[in-house]
Amino acid sequence: GINAEYGEIREIKRQRLGRKEVIDQTKQMIVSWATERENQRKRWESVVQDQFVNQMMQFSTLSSRLLEDNLHNKVNELDKQWKEHQKSLKENEAKQLLEEQQRKEKLAEQSKLEENK
Repeated sequence: GINAEYGEIREIKRQRLGRKEVIDQTKQMIVSWATERENQRKRWESVVQDQFVNQMMQFSTLSSRLLEDNLHNKVNELDKQWKEHQKSLKENEAKQLLEEQQRKEKLAEQSKLEENK
């Protein structure tokens, strides 16, 4: 009787101790898991911040390059237009000189014809 009860009491204490251990281990696991999660979050945060900073730098580099390219293209376009304008001015001038020359020749021919009459 008494030994049996004592055995049961010891068993209950052992189980309680066991449960306490399990509870303590569970608490420790939860704490270490939460700590690990927090550390992971911090690592990700810094990775994301680095990526963000890198992307912003790339973006500003890209946008300034685009701006430069844009200005470069504009300058080239204006240069091209200017050269075409100059070319057309020279062509017009040449055309006018040619027409003037032809008019003079015609007048000269006409006056010769009239002299011959």
